[in-house]
Amino acid sequence: DHIGSRFSGYYQLDWLVSIPCFLVAIYAFVRLRPAFGFYAVASCVVPLCFIFPGRPLLSVPRFLAVLFPIHMALADLTERRWLPHNLVVAASAALLGVMTVLFVNWYYVF
Repeated sequence: DHIGSRFSGYYQLDWLVSIPCFLVAIYAFVRLRPAFGFYAVASCVVPLCFIFPGRPLLSVPRFLAVLFPIHMALADLTERRWLPHNLVVAASAALLGVMTVLFVNWYYVF
């Protein structure tokens, strides 16, 4: 019933994950080693070049979850107090809760 429907929230969920990861990847390019930053930015851009017509960001959050420079840059951001650590933990826990509820209710997630 909800698989593939336009109003199921897939687009918002994909953007909610993709945009912050891309911004943190740009920060990683500036703050970390250039090779790590290039790897993070290139890994964010390449899946966006091969767009699936039905769902443009299909599996992009899954591809971004394993990029270690994004996690290193996020740790650097929280260490420097530009981004409160508790805010990152709360946002991660809230998104994990949302994804768990969607998965348990048989919604297609990524």
